[in-house]
Amino acid sequence: MTQREAGDVVHASLRTWQQWEAGDRKMHPGLFELFKLKTGREKRKQQASDRNDQE
Repeated sequence: MTQREAGDVVHASLRTWQQWEAGDRKMHPGLFELFKLKTGREKRKQQASDRNDQE
């Protein structure tokens, strides 16, 4: 996923996303949660955790 695409997910500009990645600005934790939910990253993390628990 490009930086522009990632920013679009949470309605942020490319420059804002770049500043978050560079550590120049802090992303609000709620926006990161939104990003994970909208991109399915939270679901995949939980599924991996569930698989590990079954082993």
